[in-house]
Amino acid sequence: GVVSKAFQPQDFTTAAETTAPAEVRRVDVSARNATAENQTTFVSFRLDGTLFNSTDFVNTDFNLLVLSPLTHRFQAYRNFGDISVTSNADNAAAYMNNLAPETVVVVGDATVSSWTPKLEYALQRCGAKLLQQTQSGPYGLVGVCRTEDAEDTRGAVVEAWDSSFVEITGTIPFLYTAAPIVEFPARFVQTVEKQDPFPSERPIRPELISFKPENLVYDEFCDLNQRRDLSKINCKKDPKTCPAAKHPCFHTYDK
Repeated sequence: GVVSKAFQPQDFTTAAETTAPAEVRRVDVSARNATAENQTTFVSFRLDGTLFNSTDFVNTDFNLLVLSPLTHRFQAYRNFGDISVTSNADNAAAYMNNLAPETVVVVGDATVSSWTPKLEYALQRCGAKLLQQTQSGPYGLVGVCRTEDAEDTRGAVVEAWDSSFVEITGTIPFLYTAAPIVEFPARFVQTVEKQDPFPSERPIRPELISFKPENLVYDEFCDLNQRRDLSKINCKKDPKTCPAAKHPCFHTYDK
């Protein structure tokens, strides 16, 4: 088969694919909306202290960083554009809803004023709790995707939404812990009593029967001397000289 993929600006490969830590433990998100004092609108991600892509994202877009489940390795970066455009927001929602449970998502947007219902649901699936606020400005989230429609009340690792600037730090939780070794008695196993290989009663010696030879008595029609010469026997003319049809030797006479 042939596989093709059209280039999209939001799908570009970043330097983090080769420079990000093998397993990310801490994530920093910064987002600023331009003000009179600070003219630059930007979003930046730091993975264990290293600036992702080696630069800030100077945009007003919905930036999404994805870390894989369990290993927390860098998996993908996507820029979905301005989410005030419904199609952009719905594309972001569809992408996030397809992420496997326990995937870590890092979101940064410098100019959020509202959410579409689909994107709001996708973010809530990853632990977002601040989406009902009437706010306009930078938004940051470090969350963990949960099973769809699961009754999971755990919130995001960290989340913030402000009018001008947000800066958050999230420590990615371990998804497993080393449990102590404890005794596990097998109470469900029934003990079977060991049987004594020796019988409780002395065995009786078998009684041998003495051999007594006896002369065999053959059936009249099975006697070898009788069957030695059958040329003079005609079963059709004299049926009494032949056995009945059910007799085992009938086929010998009926020739």
